[in-house]
Amino acid sequence: MTAEQFQVLPGADPTGWTGFIDETALDISVVASAAPNSTQLLYSFVGQTHFTAYQQAIWDLVNNPGILTSSFPEDAEPTPNSLFYLAYSDLFTDAALRNMSVFLSSGDGGSQTEYGSGSPLLRTSHTVSTAIVVGGTSISTLASAQSDPTLATGVPASDLVTQVMSDTPNLDLLMAMTAAGLTTLPTNMVANSDPTQTDPLLRLFETTWNNYYFSYSKSGKGELSPSYSSNNSSSGGVDTTQGTPSYQTDFGLTPTSIGPTVATGRGAPDVSALASGNAFYYVLSASYLNDPSTGTLTHGDGGTSAATPLWASLTAQFDAVFENQHLPQLGYYNDLLYMAAAIAPGAFNDISLGNNISTYYVATKDTPGAVLDENSGDYVVPTGLGFDAESGYDYTTGLGSPNGLLLARALTAIAHAQIYSDAPAVLGIVDTTHAVSDASQTLLVQSQGMDGSFSLSAGGQSFTAQGGGGDLAWTSRLAQQSLQSDFDPDLVRIFDGVGQATPGSIHVANGAALSATSGTDALALYQAALTSAFGFAAFGTEDAAVTLARPVAIAETAGGANSQDVVVRLRQNGADETHLTFYKVDDLNGDIGGLAPGAAGYADAAQARAYHTVDGQTSIDGPGWGNYAQTEITRVNTGDIIAMKLTNGANTFWGFAQANEQADGAGVTHLWSYGLNTWGWEDLAGGGDRDYNDLIVQLDFTSTSGDGWLI
Repeated sequence: MTAEQFQVLPGADPTGWTGFIDETALDISVVASAAPNSTQLLYSFVGQTHFTAYQQAIWDLVNNPGILTSSFPEDAEPTPNSLFYLAYSDLFTDAALRNMSVFLSSGDGGSQTEYGSGSPLLRTSHTVSTAIVVGGTSISTLASAQSDPTLATGVPASDLVTQVMSDTPNLDLLMAMTAAGLTTLPTNMVANSDPTQTDPLLRLFETTWNNYYFSYSKSGKGELSPSYSSNNSSSGGVDTTQGTPSYQTDFGLTPTSIGPTVATGRGAPDVSALASGNAFYYVLSASYLNDPSTGTLTHGDGGTSAATPLWASLTAQFDAVFENQHLPQLGYYNDLLYMAAAIAPGAFNDISLGNNISTYYVATKDTPGAVLDENSGDYVVPTGLGFDAESGYDYTTGLGSPNGLLLARALTAIAHAQIYSDAPAVLGIVDTTHAVSDASQTLLVQSQGMDGSFSLSAGGQSFTAQGGGGDLAWTSRLAQQSLQSDFDPDLVRIFDGVGQATPGSIHVANGAALSATSGTDALALYQAALTSAFGFAAFGTEDAAVTLARPVAIAETAGGANSQDVVVRLRQNGADETHLTFYKVDDLNGDIGGLAPGAAGYADAAQARAYHTVDGQTSIDGPGWGNYAQTEITRVNTGDIIAMKLTNGANTFWGFAQANEQADGAGVTHLWSYGLNTWGWEDLAGGGDRDYNDLIVQLDFTSTSGDGWLI
């Protein structure tokens, strides 16, 4: 970063009271290194509140900054619904209206933000609903994990490192680690069987950042070091001073506090990134900046004060991609993040290990359960209240940490679709349990996590099936993650062969009523307001749902343009030699010139409508068991409805079950939807093992636009 790119605005004093402080140097260092081509503006506060600095930044009509990042919450939080509380909220609403992306740190004090009240707390000045609240994680390589007593305990039942480095690893743990961003089978991290020869940049675990540590002193009295009154864990929880934002409600969340008073509110954080723990940031030293004759140029630092500017820097890169694709800058995009997590869960690393528990109250030495807080010198009683990381959204890491490339692809796809596409949604929402079909269409019916039978009512039809499916059956997150070129083929193969619940398909008319039940219980729509425009919608919950999904893609091209090249990504997890063809159909039922799938002449009509690849072929070869391939199909117009067929030897399988072989009086469904324009094929006649990962396929309609940075 050049001197011209960094501006200290008139009236702002970056040296504060005694010179540059580490907190400011940390923010500047992260942004300067992660977004080196950006312009930085430094705003400082005067008096006892940070409000004036936010005012300067948000209402700077000369420089008009597009992104604001801050790790400075108020020390004295405003009283709920007071004038100052409302002023804070309104000021950040102004930021959204000014098209600014605002990032605020969740804090470094765990579940109680270092206030000894005995109940979980948040800094409400940093949980405004128009800001993106950022929590913190810890990333461990194999080397750092082996020296971490919370990961390598030496006790087989709890030693996570041993469990995943085994020749017969704990597959449940391995699946969770993969959801959290693991891309290499752990045993493949060791070169030549020498545990000292590992790639230092390969991540093994990502967990909630929590450095708090309890030990017993020689006197037998417990001691906290680092202590609960120090900055050593990602803060998060529920802000009950405000309602739940619509983007969290639409995601299926009802954030609810814990402790003596239970209430709903705004969940925090929204997202997370590396804070500290087993990895940290090298940043400029404030002491060196103040006096180069003292100290060192850089030092290790971290916290949510590093994770927050990292997210701001990532957003600067997103904005550059948006500009390159002729899209407006993101500005306020909390809602788009939750939408991206719903339709493209692979865009986030789902952190499910760790907690931020640090709630306590101050007591005396003789109070039962009291331990010494080495930072404050007080004796405190830990209450055990706080929050665990868990699958999906949680109050320690939010939606998770970013997979920057996959998130950029998801956000640009959403933006182009929202601005330029008029494709019909899968369904329109009537109320919490009822919907109507938005088109005449054929839909896949698939379930995950359902116990027992479920029934789907569709315009007078009734579709009844059994739930089931294996615990390690592929998820949308895993399918999308596997479509990264550097994803280890061995990690793909190790999760082969676990069956899904048997899917089916139905035809529904435009306007047909839709509902679902499990036993006698009506299933609520889940995330449908976020996903329905992107080809699928579900009834149920995060853990157990019935999903309706299209077996076709509607081309929502960049800028609504015609004659576009479209990226095709493939990951094969079947051993057979297969070939894939994309072809254009007339409607969402797969008809071509009046021929329905399975009708005489349909196969020839589909071949006549086949898309060509960039090298002139009408079929794409599977890359082989575990392997990845990528190509492009050409001359795709906006609004094209694209179907698929898969050939395996003498067998041809279609995305429409009625065109396939029969079993139990119905066509066999060979296709499974894995979210945003992503599907998995079952490549054996009769349905094989129904793992629906024999060939994972994704169509990307927007990444070839601009300079193709996201291809």
